[in-house]
Amino acid sequence: ETQEAAKELQEKYSNIELIIKERPESLCASWTELALQSVGRFCWAMNDDVQFLTRGYDKKILDKAAEFKAANSVKDDILYCWVSDTSCDKPEGSKYASFPIISLEAVQLLGKLFEPRFVSLGGDAHIFRIYESVGRIVDCQEVLLDHFFHSTITAVLSPDRTAAEYREKCYRNPLDPLSFPIDEDVELLKKYIEEKNAN
Repeated sequence: ETQEAAKELQEKYSNIELIIKERPESLCASWTELALQSVGRFCWAMNDDVQFLTRGYDKKILDKAAEFKAANSVKDDILYCWVSDTSCDKPEGSKYASFPIISLEAVQLLGKLFEPRFVSLGGDAHIFRIYESVGRIVDCQEVLLDHFFHSTITAVLSPDRTAAEYREKCYRNPLDPLSFPIDEDVELLKKYIEEKNAN
C-alpha cells in the first residue's frame, strides 16, 4: 500500500524520490542516511503514524526559525525546531520533540540526524540535549502532531509488528538518552557557531 501511494505521489509531484530498502537494523541510522542525501534546508524525521493537526505548520516553523535567528543575531543555520505531539508515553515534563526538525547544515556538520547507535527509542531525547547545550532550540510547540499509535495507553500497549520488533531491538541494546555522551558533538557545534558568527 505504501509503495502504491508513493508511486501516485511521484506521478503528481516530480520532486519526490522513492527509496525502498529492507527494514534497517537501526531506524536512527536509516534516518541519518536519508537526511544526508537530502537537499532541502531542514530535515524532519517522521513516522508513518503521524497526522499534522496544525494548519499552516510549515509557515509557522519557518517564521519561528527566522524570528529566532533575527532575535539572536545568528548567521549560521544550526537549528533544532521543537514541535509537540500527542505521545502519552513520554515522561512528564520531557524536553524534546518526538519528531524534531533539524537544519541540514547541522546534520551535515555532525554527520547525523540522530545518533545511529540508538535503534529507535531514545534517539530523539538524546539529540535534543546536544542542541540545547549550544542554545539552538527553536520553540515551535504550537505546531501539534497526532502520534496516533502512541496517543493512548491502549495504542502503546498494542503495537504493530514493526513497532514490536524495534522495541525488542531497543531492549537488547539499551542506551540511556539522558546520559549518553554528547560532549564531542557539542564542542564541534560550538566551534562552528563561534567561527560563523565571529564576523
